[in-house]
Amino acid sequence: MNGTNITSAEAARLLGVSERRVVALIHSGDLEAQKFGKSWAVSEESVRSRLASGTVSGRPPYGQKRRDLIQAYTLMNKNDAILHFVFDNESKRVVKVETDEHVIASPVGACRGIGKPTTAQLTSWITDRYIPENRIGLREILAKTGCKDPAELLFQTFGQNLTDQYWFRPEGSDLDWNEINYFHNPYVGNVNEKGPGSGTPGMLPKWWEQRDGKNFLIKGSDQGEREPFAELLASRLYKRLLEPQDFVAYSIEEYEGKPHSVCENFITEHTQLVPLREVMSCFRRPQYEPYNYAEYVEVCNELGVADIERQLAKMIVCDFLTANIDRHDMNLGLIRDSETLQFVGVAPLFDNGRGFYYSAQRESDFGSRPFFHTSHPFSEYPSSQLALVRDYSWFDARKLDGFEDEIVETLSRNELLPAWFPRAAAKQFEIQLERVIEAQEEHDR
Repeated sequence: MNGTNITSAEAARLLGVSERRVVALIHSGDLEAQKFGKSWAVSEESVRSRLASGTVSGRPPYGQKRRDLIQAYTLMNKNDAILHFVFDNESKRVVKVETDEHVIASPVGACRGIGKPTTAQLTSWITDRYIPENRIGLREILAKTGCKDPAELLFQTFGQNLTDQYWFRPEGSDLDWNEINYFHNPYVGNVNEKGPGSGTPGMLPKWWEQRDGKNFLIKGSDQGEREPFAELLASRLYKRLLEPQDFVAYSIEEYEGKPHSVCENFITEHTQLVPLREVMSCFRRPQYEPYNYAEYVEVCNELGVADIERQLAKMIVCDFLTANIDRHDMNLGLIRDSETLQFVGVAPLFDNGRGFYYSAQRESDFGSRPFFHTSHPFSEYPSSQLALVRDYSWFDARKLDGFEDEIVETLSRNELLPAWFPRAAAKQFEIQLERVIEAQEEHDR
């Protein structure tokens, strides 16, 4: 055997296979080698020839196989490189992570504390940006966009959404955030087009539109069309009780003859929404509902968030009044400055479409007691969650005088509701309000 010889380990590294596979190739005659004791001297020329022929076979390391199914990206915060990752389009997993200069700006939901995200954590965070499999109309969206699944749709829009400034820059690309972001640049406002809706989670059909330089979310409903009217009613209740900065205001518009809720984006190019789930998994430990109220308050205080208990009190009381069943751990949270990375406040109340007795199907579901429903995120029992409220100084029941009439007027516009529903809902609201007043009196004693 003439020429330069290399070890079996070096041959394995060059071929991208295991040493056991190299030995098998030697025994099959596909590689030239000579054995000295227990070691092999492999002909480097035969290794190079095999590489040149493109017939490398065996079980290559993960990062070297199926090159058509993996892609390298840089996770960016605007134009700051945070980390580099490799994504497997088949398994939908991040398989490699390497940090960059601005790793401290990693998404809160992708790491535990301040540090390097793991592949599992980054995979989970990316998955939370997908359109979910239960999105109404998903099949039509994928057909129109030519994507095979929500992951491909997200990556084709560079992983962007309108709740933060993170995006995925493909390896070797010189794309600039200022050229592609949805805060500055035009996009097609349509449920079946690629755009910011491609990275907006949630079951209901939804898309974004630009109006006079601002971004608005348009959201549909399920077959009963209850959600838009619940959003509108919640906004009217909040307007009576709360400060304007405490909530997102919703209106109703018709698209293709069906009611949709419309609201302006409360996130700007300088802020990020960090949901409760991500706050707790980063600064405490991964956990699930019901969350520990005192622990969440403690974390928020450590992060410098002002008036956290007052803001949580507003949420809990309003959710009790409306019997909201959808205040899950991604539907509340904190606001973070995307440049200083400081937490600057509590997110306004948003996504209230499963309120106002959404789960009621029969007139007998209403009664003389508080409405039976599952609450979130600190207790599944509404009364137990209401007992957590520590601040009623903002609550003035007199501001809700006559609100029952607004309930009847608003819900009567939904032609799909039974005729008895609007007045039954108004009566139920009176019962919910009486219980809150009792809780306030008990607290103030």
